[in-house]
Amino acid sequence: MPPPATANEFLDLVRKSGVLDDTKFQELFPDDSDLPVDPRECAQKLVKVELLTSYQATQLLAGKSRGFCLGQYKILRPLGQGGMGTVYLAEHEDLNRKVALKVLHGDKAMDKLALERFLREARAAAALDHPNIVRIHDVGQHGTVRFLVMEFVPGDTLESLLQKGGAMGLSRGVDYISQAAAGLQHAYEKGFIHRDIKPANLMLTADGVIKILDMGLARSMVSARDKLTEVLDEGSVVGTPDFISPEQAMNAPRIDIRADIYSLGATFFTLVTGKPPFQGSTTQKLAQHQMKNAPALSTLDKTVPPALSTVLGRMLAKKPEDRYQSPGDVVTALSEWLPSTGTARVVAGLSGTDMAQTEKMQATLTGLVSGKGRRNSKKKGAARAAKRKQRYLMVGGIAAAVLALTVVVGVVIAKSGRSDANRGAERPNPNVGLPDVVPPPADAGVLPLGADGKPLNLDFEDGTLKDWTAEGEAFREQPIQGDTVAARRFGMKSRHQGKFWIGGYERLQDTPTGTLTSVPFKVTHPWASFLVGGGPLEDLGVELVAKETGIAFYRARSGGEVEDMNRVWVDLKTVEGKEIFIRIVDNYSGQWGHVNFDDFRFHQKGPK
Repeated sequence: MPPPATANEFLDLVRKSGVLDDTKFQELFPDDSDLPVDPRECAQKLVKVELLTSYQATQLLAGKSRGFCLGQYKILRPLGQGGMGTVYLAEHEDLNRKVALKVLHGDKAMDKLALERFLREARAAAALDHPNIVRIHDVGQHGTVRFLVMEFVPGDTLESLLQKGGAMGLSRGVDYISQAAAGLQHAYEKGFIHRDIKPANLMLTADGVIKILDMGLARSMVSARDKLTEVLDEGSVVGTPDFISPEQAMNAPRIDIRADIYSLGATFFTLVTGKPPFQGSTTQKLAQHQMKNAPALSTLDKTVPPALSTVLGRMLAKKPEDRYQSPGDVVTALSEWLPSTGTARVVAGLSGTDMAQTEKMQATLTGLVSGKGRRNSKKKGAARAAKRKQRYLMVGGIAAAVLALTVVVGVVIAKSGRSDANRGAERPNPNVGLPDVVPPPADAGVLPLGADGKPLNLDFEDGTLKDWTAEGEAFREQPIQGDTVAARRFGMKSRHQGKFWIGGYERLQDTPTGTLTSVPFKVTHPWASFLVGGGPLEDLGVELVAKETGIAFYRARSGGEVEDMNRVWVDLKTVEGKEIFIRIVDNYSGQWGHVNFDDFRFHQKGPK
């Protein structure tokens, strides 16, 4: 259709598209004449009140009204595009749940190999349930359009981060590769190999979790249904030239998990150095993967420990039998260099695997949790590992290790025990009178300084949101003065410091959403603490974000439905001297859909 010339024509297209929430529209605009007469101004108005997304408005202004709805899913905007299809952010009409829809291109839907790979991705993802692998919810068809309904993962691919900021360094590289290896270990145990591990297929979430994407080239080593694709794949090289294993480059008839380990090694090399192991044309890269050894990291950077360089060299060995034989073995080999900030994520990723029950992996997990996994002499290391293993086995093995780790990282918040159903009930809070799980600071701490050398308003004591930027409605009419929690919740109190604090529920209750972002500031101390409370959901929390990358390196949630704020400690040694900012996130509008915050301070010493 031609582009709309009037607002009425535009609104006709909007209604025809199926994306409009008629109830909300009628509430905001009882009469269409309340809207601007110019179609573009009308579109901008609907975007501003969140009845349309910018993508939807742009498409509608171009005269397009089809393709916005696939079954019960409304397409909000594209997330990315590949050779087989486009991935969109979408929302389920009834559940209001955001998902990622992978839509197979029209011409590909008629291609037997492309369709089988598409369905194979659905089967592979459906068989896997792991925190380091993107989950699939459903596979659907709307007319001739086929699509996958997948978990929506806000974040950036490692490829995107490399393009923005270059090499990531050893610490982040070890963290991300160890998490990916944990996910691959789960896939391996379920009989799957990925066959296309690369930075573009590893997503980093806002809270630092790596998610493996795109199972389109994955193959089941146990399912007879994948035999069809094996026949269709015959004669074609499967993989990406920069990261492909030698056996895939040679189109060997039998490929196993060790091909993924090689690709993971090439990805590790790229994260640390900023470029893949080999350069040149596609043909030259394929040849080098088969015949040329990748440069040793320790020769490129003298600060790289030779032993870590050796680990990467083994991952990139030309012969599969010379590599580590499972992804779990890679985690064990890298554990000595895993940063403390990544330990919890790796332990969580491995704890659900079969390999976690083996003596070797239990020793690795115990070493990670205790913080004593650094290089020792073999004799002392073995003795300590045996003692630690015995100690943790006595109190429940891996479960005890994860519990101990929770105490170590210090994000332990008391829970009120209240649920949505009994939120208004006037009954005692079981936590009243109990001390904080994490002790208060021994010193008063100091506020971060702004560019003018003056303390920033991160404790809100000037009664305004100066030094903060609010988006959305969640933090309107903030900060809060006094303890309003105690007045409306029997046995509860906010625990705020000073006169003012951020109370997500206090002005507008749970419905509004939004973010509150501080100005950037330099980290001048090795520790920080702050108070946090509110709902336990993933869509709520306090993030510390590196200014340079825009990626959250730390995230805290209340841990329970609790108005009482509790103190959280953050180890900032890895970002000392760099600029960061605070982002308070409220992206949930249901009950307990709010977050409380106060008293961000730097400290020279951490909790005892």
